[in-house]
Amino acid sequence: MSAVQGQWANFLGAHQGTYPWLSDPVLTPKTAADLQAIRELVGKLPQQPNEQFVQLFNAYKKHTPAIVLANSVERTAKTLKALLDAGITADKLETACTMSRIRDIGAQLTASTAGYLGSFFTFNSVLAKLIREQADPAVQSTLPALVHTATSLVVQRFLRTAEMYPGWTRPVEADSKGAPAGAITTDRGYQKTLAQYWPFFAPLLVASLGTPDPALATDPATRLDRTADRVELRRDWGFLATAGVALHRIYAFDREHVWLDASNPAKERTMRGAIAELTSVPQTAAALGKYVLVRPLAGAAGVMGLDLHPAVNAAYEWASGTARDSKDERPAWPQPSGVSGLFSQLRTTAMRATALLSPMYLFNAARSLANAAPGHSNLINVANDTLLIAGWGYAMAESEHRVATDPELAAENALRSQRQQVALARRATPAQVAPPAESSAAGSPGAAGDVEASVQQH
Repeated sequence: MSAVQGQWANFLGAHQGTYPWLSDPVLTPKTAADLQAIRELVGKLPQQPNEQFVQLFNAYKKHTPAIVLANSVERTAKTLKALLDAGITADKLETACTMSRIRDIGAQLTASTAGYLGSFFTFNSVLAKLIREQADPAVQSTLPALVHTATSLVVQRFLRTAEMYPGWTRPVEADSKGAPAGAITTDRGYQKTLAQYWPFFAPLLVASLGTPDPALATDPATRLDRTADRVELRRDWGFLATAGVALHRIYAFDREHVWLDASNPAKERTMRGAIAELTSVPQTAAALGKYVLVRPLAGAAGVMGLDLHPAVNAAYEWASGTARDSKDERPAWPQPSGVSGLFSQLRTTAMRATALLSPMYLFNAARSLANAAPGHSNLINVANDTLLIAGWGYAMAESEHRVATDPELAAENALRSQRQQVALARRATPAQVAPPAESSAAGSPGAAGDVEASVQQH
């Protein structure tokens, strides 16, 4: 038995009768720091059973993924202690976590719809127009894919720099050592991202099997109309599938509330500021207005290489009367890393573009087979749809993985996260704020989220 296990056994024997919840496996300490945090937590409680604390503990466990609970005993104990210090009840924590999830559902629906407009919608719109204009087959097979790739990259950058991806929660999975990590950087999370486009099967099957087959048309004009109509049907019904993709991204992953962490004083301030905002109706309304009206402007500026978020945060603080504190310096934006950094970014962009372009070229190539074998056109179309969904899933998973692991983008995302953490901490009222302490670059609302983005995430 280790020294920590021995001390824990003695501590548990002395206090379990008063605090039976200490026997919960998520509080079994592995290190001396874990044990010390639990001791400090118990020191905040009255010397009698406390039903209100049990409710708070259960609410925290309900909204924290098992993989985080299993690896974060010190964080759990410190966060519970901070919630007690702030007078947060189980009901208030429940409200904050529910609003955190609702905000990210809205953000994911917005991000997925914008992503669809810049990808499949653009591809099918351009292709249908070229078909009706009877453009050269070589143009039909190349131009829609090129336009789709360019607009996809621009929309992704817009969403990331606007910080419109989900940012209050982030998807987590176990890494190779069993510790929680951003989902896209793990094998299991990557596989879930690969599968995210399964909702497109239904509308694509309807378009392929529920409409007149162009290959069986008896005259060229009818064939052209049927082909274009089918492309436009795929384009328009794709909006419903996009909602399914958004819900997959929200519910297929375990999602961690990134603000629900008081493992150090800086994070504690962020947590208090987040709870204050998430449980305030006026602040929720202001945040919605900012998301709808202001962040798109920041995204448009971001596409051009400008960063408006410091000005946006300063204006928000001025309007809300937030007191300035010189000890809360916002992090400096990363400086360009020279020629090597530029080449690294260009290489990452080229790889992402290739991943986005490849499945669309394959789709167009396979589409021509239906005309070559009209007797098997339906079977070819279904196989082609399956290839497209799998290929697009790979393209997006690979693109997100490169955004999450590229050194330049990772540094930028970390600083976006830190900047939003500081902004949230500054919004906490003086009574809520713990003594100022060192800054932390841990994940926080407003980060690139799922791309994770955001992922943010985003």
